[in-house]
Amino acid sequence: MLTRHSKLRRRTRLRPISVKRTHWGRIYATKRSRFLGSHPVCQRCDGARATDIHHTCGRAGSNYCDESTWLALCRVCHTWVHEHPREAREQKLLK
Repeated sequence: MLTRHSKLRRRTRLRPISVKRTHWGRIYATKRSRFLGSHPVCQRCDGARATDIHHTCGRAGSNYCDESTWLALCRVCHTWVHEHPREAREQKLLK
């Protein structure tokens, strides 16, 4: 007699992150640490230590690792940019 569990086929687990995404993630991590090292202060408030990278043009495609579209921001300013997109666009923090 077959039990319910014997009918189930074993399946291989899906890869949580693609090989391509892993590759770009490594490149991003290297560039991110170098960028934050050369921009240690928040570029919006000029007072706090920069901890986040803000992508002014989004992270899609080549913008993900394009340092010309990055801003070094503190966590408070980065949260503000995403909570106030209209004002951020006026201050040229979003495009």
